[in-house]
Amino acid sequence: MRLWRALGQSVSVALALHPVFTLLADDREILAAPIYYVRPHPLDAVKWSVMLRVRDQWDLTNDLAKHEGESFPLVSEYELITETRPSFSASSQSARSRSRRAPA
Repeated sequence: MRLWRALGQSVSVALALHPVFTLLADDREILAAPIYYVRPHPLDAVKWSVMLRVRDQWDLTNDLAKHEGESFPLVSEYELITETRPSFSASSQSARSRSRRAPA
């Protein structure tokens, strides 16, 4: 839990410094923690997926295409620079935080 809180603080700072950013994650469960811990809550967060199939409610309701032209800090368990290139005009790694997801 402390790791999520620390991540939330880091993301809060990034979003405060760049208020035009929209929080992005590649997994619904990963996205839930920053939405809870980031202040103010980024309720406009979106989910990116390399697969076009619907796996959860986020896939049904958060159409990334509606956010064309926006900038996103990506929260993910994986380094996805190569995978995100086809979906975004540019991508780079600006910050890195190492932590592991709690066992289910």
